[in-house]
Amino acid sequence: MRMIDDRHDQLVRWEEYGIPEGFAFPTIYLDSTFKFLVLRVTSTEPDKQSSKSRILFKTLSEQKYRPISNSLNEVSCGGPLFHPLEPKFYILTTRWFNIDGNIFGNWEGLHSFDMLKEEIITETTGEDIVLGEGCSRLWFIHLLSFNADQHEIILTAGIERNIGRSRRTVDHWICAYNLHSKSLTKMQSMGTPFF
Repeated sequence: MRMIDDRHDQLVRWEEYGIPEGFAFPTIYLDSTFKFLVLRVTSTEPDKQSSKSRILFKTLSEQKYRPISNSLNEVSCGGPLFHPLEPKFYILTTRWFNIDGNIFGNWEGLHSFDMLKEEIITETTGEDIVLGEGCSRLWFIHLLSFNADQHEIILTAGIERNIGRSRRTVDHWICAYNLHSKSLTKMQSMGTPFF
């Protein structure tokens, strides 16, 4: 993939900036407190799964981005959401499957990445959260904000409920996820479906 670099008025390659081949459409996020840039790029290859994306980062003084973890190369990363007081951000990971031409996603987890230590930690997976009666599974969709006083991430979640024999419905909620207690609190229903 090539782009125009206005500083030199010539073609340059994405790879010169650390962006992996087959990825483009960068969205840039700035952590102005700790002076890091985070870049989210999406796959350009049609044979890749739906919306496969990666998260890269660098300091403001570095030329090249680098991946937060090579272990995340086979999943799609959503986010980031910066911690307001610490040099870290949070992402969601989803694994996409193509079954008979239909794309299905399976949420894998919420992770934190320490930009100084360059360390990724899995904060939670769907198995870590106790579901209410009648609920069969849940997944986090979008990270919205961070409440540092309460150690909570405000996010949207899909919660699948059983409504009869082999029938299910998905309710969408704005929730608070507490990083210390690993608990999820529903705040506001967004309906079924939401836009």
